[in-house]
Amino acid sequence: MAYLTDEQVNQYLNDIDNYFEQGNMTEIFNTSKKLFDGTDGRKSYFLGCCYMNEWGTDYDLEKSIYYLNYAVKHRDCYEYATYLLGIAYYRKSDYENAVPWFSASYEAGNKSAAAFMADSAAAIALNTWDMVRRCVLQDEISQGVDVVKKFIAIAQRGYVTAANEAPDSMTSMFWCGFGRINLLLYNLSTLGYLDLNIVTDNSFMTLLTEGAGMAAAKMDTDAHYKVFRQGIAACDFMASKGAVLVAEYFRAYLALLESERHKSAEALFRAMWHMRRIGELRGSCADAADIAAALKDMDEKYAMLDRKYGSIVRSMISQGKRPFIAESYGEGLAPSVESCANFMKVYQMPAGGSSPKPEKKGFFAKLFRK
Repeated sequence: MAYLTDEQVNQYLNDIDNYFEQGNMTEIFNTSKKLFDGTDGRKSYFLGCCYMNEWGTDYDLEKSIYYLNYAVKHRDCYEYATYLLGIAYYRKSDYENAVPWFSASYEAGNKSAAAFMADSAAAIALNTWDMVRRCVLQDEISQGVDVVKKFIAIAQRGYVTAANEAPDSMTSMFWCGFGRINLLLYNLSTLGYLDLNIVTDNSFMTLLTEGAGMAAAKMDTDAHYKVFRQGIAACDFMASKGAVLVAEYFRAYLALLESERHKSAEALFRAMWHMRRIGELRGSCADAADIAAALKDMDEKYAMLDRKYGSIVRSMISQGKRPFIAESYGEGLAPSVESCANFMKVYQMPAGGSSPKPEKKGFFAKLFRK
């Protein structure tokens, strides 16, 4: 068809506005399809929206991508066309293509794109790590670990940026992704895949320590200890941004990883406290069921470790001892053991029970020092 005049294009956009107000999505599709000529990105943008959201047509991500690319090519609705292209690839689980589109949208001014960019990068890191664990050749392992570390850094910075610049975009599932990335970094450090100096972007640690008030977390040069403290700082950061339940889950998860790696009953004791605290917090979180489903593997790990070290912990309880939960928080941020009434009731903790800091030697003394 012949190219539309400016007057016709303006009339089209006015019609689209009217259809939106009327909730007439079918006419948005019909009008956009009828007038599409490949020369104006606005019509192709609306067509992309129609195929992505089932406005007057069937859901079709491939067609949505096709039309949104026209909009990007003409730089019309660029900030949102790039964002929706990222969403389309994200829904297809094509995270490698999603990351650059979300990045472009963020750079164009759409702050909400940072969360999706981070979650896409996190998916790449976690999926790549799953493949690395099945590799045999050292070269393949090294290359895979490099990819993991690269996308961990992108994910970390994206999540923190979204939390600071577009907090409403950080859903509970995105906070779970943020926690997973920090657990992955911790696992890398325990397996010797990190250099003595932490591999992730220093600006990320600065953002965390400024947000959570944990300047001490970046003072140590030992990679494993520093990554452990970074995980704690990440939990404090989540809580400071309102993701209190998710933060408690990952405090418990870090304690479980300590118990597993270091055969530590003390760490399992601390995890027990966090698990009971999670039970108290669930009642005040609308997304509690979704969070529990996303992190159900933590319950499995807890059950496994309880079979190994649970009898020791119960012996500690019978002696009136309490978990040293200060290990799970930044300096001055730890609540009292008594603040979790559920824990005190279930384990029948006597008032005034002792809460000694476990004695550790050598590497473990360094790992858990304050």
